[in-house]
Amino acid sequence: MPNPTTAMNDAINYLVTLFTTDVTLGAATPPVLVLDGPQTNQQYATQILWVGVQNPDDDPGTASPAAVGAQEWAALGNRARYENFAIYCALQAWSGVGDITTARNTAFVMMAAVETLVRTNVNLGGNILFVNPGVTGHQLRQGDSSKGSFARLQFTINCKARLVA
Repeated sequence: MPNPTTAMNDAINYLVTLFTTDVTLGAATPPVLVLDGPQTNQQYATQILWVGVQNPDDDPGTASPAAVGAQEWAALGNRARYENFAIYCALQAWSGVGDITTARNTAFVMMAAVETLVRTNVNLGGNILFVNPGVTGHQLRQGDSSKGSFARLQFTINCKARLVA
């Protein structure tokens, strides 16, 4: 049963575990590095997925949004509420060379894996009623650095939960 205050934390925890253990992401070869929130990481990875991060470029020492939501009464009285919330996520793929097409194609393969997992688990392990509509709000960013070209997709996973005290 979801937490009576908010379903955000349980949903984020579920997504981190799901993405980390799935053979299309965290358990793939090569694996996607799945990070729970903003982290200072010295490990270089060609594929990264952040859960609970709006913008990976934000300073990890500052508190940036991980999720945002609102609640409304679900019935008469004060015991049940509906909660609509969005969990911020981002993923990034590096090509290792100056080839943006390879980086972008890899990023969209990763996005397809995320969307498939979310659609297959529409109640996120029973932590919410359903994803509403699921993975949305895509924003593609592309760049080039000394480590090669990269493509980043920032998105939200929108959810609807029912909270009962």
